[in-house]
Amino acid sequence: MTFADHEIIDIEELIATSVATDPPPPAAGDNGGPGLRLDHAAVAAMVRPIFGPRWEGKFAPLVHEHPRQIARWRLGEASPSERQQGNVRLWALRTAHRLLAAVGEDDLAYEVGRVVARREAVALERGAIAWGAAAAKVDAKLAADAEQGRDGWAAIDAKAEARRAAKAARMAEKAGDHKV
Repeated sequence: MTFADHEIIDIEELIATSVATDPPPPAAGDNGGPGLRLDHAAVAAMVRPIFGPRWEGKFAPLVHEHPRQIARWRLGEASPSERQQGNVRLWALRTAHRLLAAVGEDDLAYEVGRVVARREAVALERGAIAWGAAAAKVDAKLAADAEQGRDGWAAIDAKAEARRAAKAARMAEKAGDHKV
């Protein structure tokens, strides 16, 4: 009788076949491991132990979301975008940093703090790039308006003034209706 007859698998054979057939996933995470795609279940696993069963409404503002958006993730109507996943990860890292520091694990808190600082620096850089791109679009629009003899800011101011005047007229009309 052989091992196969007793449905016993040789561990060396199992390791050899799994190594040969299952290559590791490509490195995508910050630590060289595979990236973690956060879905509602993964977010809930991180957040529910801290906030309890009604965590969605408490957690949403902490990651700059509306509770309805978190509910959409739960219902499968949407999944977290890359930006939203980044906000969740940053919240988790900040929370871990504060918890580690609170229990006296200063060496671990220091390392997590470095990761938080690195992520925040990247976020600030991306924000600065986005701001620069938006400012360039505005400048280009104003320059195009100037070439055509229009004052872009004057048009914007005129629209805002028209909205204010329309609102004042509506308010006066409502006030007049109530004086009867």
